[in-house]
Amino acid sequence: MHMKIARVNNINETIKYLKEQGIWICGTDMNTDKEYYDQDYNMPICIVIRK
Repeated sequence: MHMKIARVNNINETIKYLKEQGIWICGTDMNTDKEYYDQDYNMPICIVIRK
């Protein structure tokens, strides 16, 4: 499996734009009970990883 990776300057504007394009936004969190492989990836999705 492959995924495209993009680094952006303005995360708020980028998320707004992606949502307008019909893309679901998914954020990451170290303190959760849900694993990344539990997500349904059969849709346009953007995974936000913040360093």
